[in-house]
Amino acid sequence: MSARAELEAALAPLMEGVVEGEPTLATQREGQDRFGDLIPLPDGARVRDDTLGGVPVRYIEFDGTAQGPVLFYLHGGGYTIGSLRSHQGFVGTFAGLAGGWSVQVDYRLGPEHPHPAAVDDAVAAYLALVESGVDPGRIVVSGDSAGGGLSLALLVALRDGGHPQPAGATLMSPWTDLSFTGESMTTNKAVDTMVMIEFISVMANDYMADGDPTNPLISPVYADLTGLAPLQLHVGGDEILLDDSQRIADHAAAVGVPCDLHVWPEMLHIFPYFAPLLPQGHVSWQALGMMVDFVKEHAA
Repeated sequence: MSARAELEAALAPLMEGVVEGEPTLATQREGQDRFGDLIPLPDGARVRDDTLGGVPVRYIEFDGTAQGPVLFYLHGGGYTIGSLRSHQGFVGTFAGLAGGWSVQVDYRLGPEHPHPAAVDDAVAAYLALVESGVDPGRIVVSGDSAGGGLSLALLVALRDGGHPQPAGATLMSPWTDLSFTGESMTTNKAVDTMVMIEFISVMANDYMADGDPTNPLISPVYADLTGLAPLQLHVGGDEILLDDSQRIADHAAAVGVPCDLHVWPEMLHIFPYFAPLLPQGHVSWQALGMMVDFVKEHAA
């Protein structure tokens, strides 16, 4: 059985009953949270809710890791769904493996709070974390899908504001082009069974409102990446968002920003997120292991 088939076979029964009733925004949000509930927190994890810069955040901490790496996590969900709850289990697993602790940011979502609310919240929380005494050299930013795009927008906004970069950013399937110009939007449309252009187009409109899709803080593929922290990108070869990662890697290389791009053949959107639900040795675990190694290597 291929890695993709193994992933799909494992996810199929878990998806049953996740979204109940009409697929409204409310049911989509609840469905993503219910799926996140399937991923348990690792043993020893302590959850604590607070605020940073006026933004709700969730800390996941472990004994003996106070001086370890800090994972600053921005969840995916097309800027309209997703929450602390939907990603808590994955983030806790990731932070625990990295020997550190995490901060999840509960940034505001569209359509209730369109751009630039999400970017403003990410910047405010990051700066407050640094002002609290956490060395930026210990912080690694991470995110999946829209959270990956938001992570890049955060780095650009920090640079433009004259603020310190984190130690690095490791991203899963970042959504970096809300103008949908990547060639893989067409070439991978038939094989990507997870993300549909018609669906994310609605999310994009809800997030942008009247904004310009080529605004670098909406679509970081249009940003000048000069001076950003080192990047690591993981993306599935069968994704419609494949080119969203490939172009970021190309742009980073052009301006001398270290960027390790890992394209995993035949894999689907944000596949490392599902690692805790899959057997050890699956490529989802392999990719997550590389993300953990990136954190350990870059965070002092």
